[in-house]
Amino acid sequence: MERDRYQATMLSFFAERAFYLYGSLEDIWHRWDNAGEKLIHPLGEHYDLKNFDADHVKRLTKALEDFEALYREHLSLLEEYTPDFESKLPILPSEVEYHILRTDLQEHANLLKYESNFRWEKVRENAKTSL
Repeated sequence: MERDRYQATMLSFFAERAFYLYGSLEDIWHRWDNAGEKLIHPLGEHYDLKNFDADHVKRLTKALEDFEALYREHLSLLEEYTPDFESKLPILPSEVEYHILRTDLQEHANLLKYESNFRWEKVRENAKTSL
């Protein structure tokens, strides 16, 4: 029962992180779009920018680098603390396009939430039967 409680807690934690990553990716895409740039491969190694002004580049790439660091950390911690959960998210670097990554992140977050809810239900059922 403790293992199920632990797994439910960790899956819930990672679901919230995944939803945060999803929102961050959308925010970054809008920043790029508002700056007149197109964010095609958010996890790629190179960016095709129209404007090479140093402040412009720094402002756009800093947010993306922060996202990549959180994304990498999410996958690493997910693997460490919930080894039974198999993520279908791409590893870095990746040339996956924005719209595909956005969909994958949303599905990933929803699956984590579903798995967490399933484990919590199992914990509740076990608690009822142990009374």
